[in-house]
Amino acid sequence: MTGATTGSGFLEAIKNTIAWGPSPERIPGRVRTLSGGESMNQLFDLASLEWKPVRPEITSGVFGKAMLDGPLKAVLTRVEPGGTFRMHVDPYGHLFYFLSGEGLVWVDGDRSEARPGVVARIDAGAAHAYENTGTEDLVLVSLNIP
Repeated sequence: MTGATTGSGFLEAIKNTIAWGPSPERIPGRVRTLSGGESMNQLFDLASLEWKPVRPEITSGVFGKAMLDGPLKAVLTRVEPGGTFRMHVDPYGHLFYFLSGEGLVWVDGDRSEARPGVVARIDAGAAHAYENTGTEDLVLVSLNIP
């Protein structure tokens, strides 16, 4: 991606390059399958990663693809229609950036719509939850911030 993008162009760029992975035609010879234990310096096709259940002890219908796993964790998260991430508290902060779908998000007792373009910032120790109230997947990027 070259240059800065804003507004809906930014959302489209995110969807086309991160959410569904860059196609090999766009980055010839540079995209590869992620095999684990690799350095930060890499390009990989997110589509090559499997959707895995996210914290099944407190979720229903929530799946993720880890884009970065370490002290700072970045996960592309997909919530099926009717899926929920129940109210809970974590010892680390979060940033949720909603890419598509519709739902609700709760942060420290406040409820808001979860829709494309909405960002939720959550302090460590704050109660939070979200759910998909729509008929399509709710998709977000979730950052866990130490």
